[in-house]
Order: sequence, then structure tokens, then C-alpha cells
Amino acid sequence: MSEHPVSSPIQRSWQRCLHQGLSRQQSAELDLLPQGELSARLEASRELIACFQRFVLPLFAQLLAGRPCRLLLCDAEGAILAASGDDGFARHAERIFLRSGARWGEASKGTNAIGTALAEQSEVQVLGAQHFFAQHSFLSCSACPLLGPDGSLLGVLDISTDAAHHGGDMLGTVRLLAMTLENALLARQPGWLVDLEPQSLWSARLLLGEAGELLGANRAGRLWLGQYPFDGLQLLRERRGLRLDAGVAPTPISTPQDSKSVPLKMLERGISLLIEGETGSGKEHLVRALHSRSSRREQPLVCVNCGALPADLVEAELFGYVGGAFSGARSQGSQGYLRAAHGGILMLDEVGELPLSAQTRLLRVLQERAVTPVGSHKPEVVDFWLVSASHRDLAAMVQAGTFREDLYYRISGWHQ
Repeated sequence: MSEHPVSSPIQRSWQRCLHQGLSRQQSAELDLLPQGELSARLEASRELIACFQRFVLPLFAQLLAGRPCRLLLCDAEGAILAASGDDGFARHAERIFLRSGARWGEASKGTNAIGTALAEQSEVQVLGAQHFFAQHSFLSCSACPLLGPDGSLLGVLDISTDAAHHGGDMLGTVRLLAMTLENALLARQPGWLVDLEPQSLWSARLLLGEAGELLGANRAGRLWLGQYPFDGLQLLRERRGLRLDAGVAPTPISTPQDSKSVPLKMLERGISLLIEGETGSGKEHLVRALHSRSSRREQPLVCVNCGALPADLVEAELFGYVGGAFSGARSQGSQGYLRAAHGGILMLDEVGELPLSAQTRLLRVLQERAVTPVGSHKPEVVDFWLVSASHRDLAAMVQAGTFREDLYYRISGWHQ
């Protein structure tokens, strides 16, 4: 083994293989699941496979288009549940049973990315002759463990290819695909999905229950929790806002137990909410339900469709104006939507439709908790809970320069 430069995980794997009495020159053991057991495992992993097919395969096809490699989804024992990729390499790999139903644990297949990633419970890359069995030396494989929302080991994602076609991006790619799959699984769980770093492509996300208890987290979320131990909603108290996914709201929202829902507790603590979801996903219904059960239910709920405001009157409609502030203005002026929401809840639906000038004024209001009507120089104190909503990708708009980054952070959870 000393003739091959290997990493520490590979050394430990070879030692395990030697300890089990395996020989480098022997043929790998044929380790196939009986058809009945394979069917049972496929059924038990139905949701995992569905997320793999819907979210991972399209991304894999984009990232490694035309490359002679295979993407393998394996369970926690290293049994291959699903595979996709280059058909030419698939035929080459068939002779070593790199296909559905084959188990690739170290005990039967020696050092390999799937089995070694499971044994080490960490991502690993096994290149060419680093494989314990000589017959596998034509392979180069990169694998990353898959973790469930509760942190349990679900299986492994692996990219295998001919050693001659291995690329330096394989390990990073399989890591990205594993994170994509883990995020998809987390989003499918019942509860409130809280996005702690909406400015990041791979945000830390927590899954909370009705009483604010922690139900799960993604990979970045577990790292975040390692820095900030979770204590119910206490850790969120100082945050200015949080982004929620409207698609994972507990249903039905109108049931009595929902009076203690997580977003309501956030609002009661003055935490701004950003709800993102497709048109028709019930964003305004959610806000009205929260208002009806909040301590401000006797105070106004003002819902504004920002996309429906006249382009030349957006600021006047939102912030109000004094009499004679502009041509056509009413002599008595107007209080505007923000002042109308004083003491209650303000919902800015389709907030992404606001022009940049209105975004700037809104940011100032949120920072100073005071609004200055158009045509006036006298700020007036306002007190409202803010819920923003959008069907658009605000993070992408920030990157495009059409939505203010500091306002996005203010309404969706960024905290300096």
C-alpha cells in the first residue's frame, strides 16, 4: 500500500479491510439484495428517491453534462437504490455490479467511496488504485453521506467514473448535490421552515414545531446551531426578521391550536416576516389568520398590493402626503397605508414590485420607526408589525440590483 499516496481515511479503510482478512487480489464478493428485499427498501425510501429524481437529477445533468460518469443513490447500508448518468460508462460498470440492488459496504467491496463514506461518516474520494480490490482500480469515485432533518444517516450519494476521466470537481459536485437533496427533504417535513441566512445560496434552515421547538435542520443549520445553541424562540428574539416558506405552513391554519404558531410568536416579539410562495399559496390568508389571533386583533390590519399601486403615486400611497404636496393632491392630504397601520399589522404583498425610490424610503421608516409624508419635513412615529410577501425571488433581484440588499436583510432576517 505504501506505493500509493493515500489520505488518512483511505489508510484507515485499508486497515479495516486487512483486519477482515480481505486480499487485494481476490475478487469482490457478489453482494446483491434479493428482489423482495430490494422492493421493500425502495418502498421505504420512496420520499428520498422522489426528491432525488425531482431535485438532484436535473442539477446533475446540468453540472456534468456529457461526462462519462454515473450518479448513485445508496441507502445507509450502501445498497444502490437509484442510478443515472452516462449509458456507456454504465455498461462498463455493470461487470462489477455497480447497479441497483448491489451493496457496496467495505466488508464485501473493500475500500470504495460508498462503503468508506459510510464507515467514516464523512465525504471521501477514492481514486484508481486507492481501491482495495485491484479489479476496481479502473474507477474513481466521490461520495458524500446524506443526513436526514434530524441528523440521522440516510445513505450516500456517489459519483463514479473511469479513473482516466475523473475531474477535480467531482467531490465538490457530489457535496452540492447532497446538500440539495437534504434541503429538499427538510422542506417536505411538516412544520415551519425558518431561513436564518436568506442572503446565502446555502442558507442555514431550521424546522420548528407549533410551540417553537426544534424539529430538524439542514447541514448549514446544524453548523449554525453549533455556534448558537437552540433555546426555543429565545435565540431569535434579537433578530430583525425571518424568511418563511409559505409552502410548509401547518394546515389547516384556522384550527384552534394554531393560535400558538411559530410566526405568530415571532410577530408578537416584533420580528418582521417575509413569506415567499407562488401566487395562490395562501400568503394573505395566513396573515389574516395571524392577525385574528394576535394581541393586535382589535387594531388595524392593512394589506397593500404593492404591484397594484399607480407607478407615479407609490410613495404618496404608502407614506401619505400633505395637502398641496403635488399636482392633483387632495387639499386635506392623506395619511397613507403605513400610518393607517399604526398600532396594528402591515402586510406589503408583492413587495418586490416597489420601485427603488420607495424601497429607500421604506428602509428609512423601518430603521427610524417614523414616517415622513410626501411634501413634509416632519417625521411621525409609527408602530406596526411588518409582514412582507412575494412570489418573486427577492434574493435574485438583489443580485440583479433591482431590490435593495439592506432592505432585503431588514425584512427577511439579516442581523449585524
